Amino acid sequence: MVKVNNQFIASVLVIDDDNYIRSSLRNYLEDNDYAVFEASAGAAGLKLLEKESIDVVLVDLRMTGMDGLEVLAIVKEKYPKLPIIVLSGAGVISDVIKALRLGAWNYLLKPIEDLSVLKHALDNALERALLIEQNLKHQANLEKLVKQRTEALEHELAVRITTEKQLLLRTQELESYSYVISHDLKEPLRNIGAFAHFLNEDYSHCLDEKGLEYLYHITSSIKRMSNLVDDLLHLSRIGKRYTEFSLVDLNELIEHAKLELYELIRTNDVRFEIGEMPKIVCQRTWMIEIFKNLISNGIKYNDNPKRIIKINCIENQKDYEFFVEDNGIGIAEKFHEKIFELFRRLHPRDKYEGTGAGLAVVKTVLNQHGGSINVERSSLGKGTTMKFIIPKLILSSVNESEDGGGS
Repeated sequence: MVKVNNQFIASVLVIDDDNYIRSSLRNYLEDNDYAVFEASAGAAGLKLLEKESIDVVLVDLRMTGMDGLEVLAIVKEKYPKLPIIVLSGAGVISDVIKALRLGAWNYLLKPIEDLSVLKHALDNALERALLIEQNLKHQANLEKLVKQRTEALEHELAVRITTEKQLLLRTQELESYSYVISHDLKEPLRNIGAFAHFLNEDYSHCLDEKGLEYLYHITSSIKRMSNLVDDLLHLSRIGKRYTEFSLVDLNELIEHAKLELYELIRTNDVRFEIGEMPKIVCQRTWMIEIFKNLISNGIKYNDNPKRIIKINCIENQKDYEFFVEDNGIGIAEKFHEKIFELFRRLHPRDKYEGTGAGLAVVKTVLNQHGGSINVERSSLGKGTTMKFIIPKLILSSVNESEDGGGS
């Protein structure tokens, strides 16, 4: 923040070697109450960062001399919490992917036809940075309180050595959480998979069609759980990185999601109306989780004897819009934003099952894909339509490699 006319306003550093673009961005941002610093080269921008209080960096990826990727790498090393938004020409897809992996918070395609998109991206970055800062302060306060309380207990209960050892052991267990997930949880998964394989190899001839179907479900669930554990580890790391993307047929993926919800669907009268789905580049395991969560919510939070789930997609120039509609109990308007909070529940556990984590997971996954989710339509007793968006930006390079591989 910088002080202007006795008021603190957000500051933006624009790094771009195109004078016209810098001037246009500066004029627009200043009109929208931002303090703007500008640099025509990467090195000059880095010097400004050392001298000025910058809240957000806006950097072009393709510049003469030090390019945007070099600037991004240096900024992330020196100022890891500073939001960075990259500007890219529509055809430079590989650079955008590299930038996202290096830690860019967002991207914008040039030319920016609607500058309100820029303001929206900057506002989101500032809001996210503020939330991160508040969370870190809150965490530091909690750690301080825990430390103070621990010291008090150690002083008051010095004679209770056994209890202190148990507390220490508990702390060590918490610190080794990631290891427990990656090793201790995957080990039994491997064992289950091995026994399922032995069962298939040695006893499949003893199973009827239904038994073979159950065995297939076991094997599929083991594989999905193993992939999910790997992705959870990625998400738990500081500076979350994108997991590997692949080209996925969503028609097949939704059928897979329904298969994993087989028991829930079987025990309820559910009718699906699914439009034609595209092939998109995404992280398959997490995309299954998105559809599973939205479908299961439409079934579980539904008192109708005949449950209806509709899934449709609209392809736009730069993104895909997906709509998952149900005829369930609906959501009051005042909760349309709050339902995406972790462990947020709107109903008693004895009436509707669930942990309240599903939509928070969906939102996190979509954020990783550069997308978003919101309640498109919903009111009590009138069902719900969820809308989520996935950009098409990262499709080009993968599609080109797919086409090239077949020629």
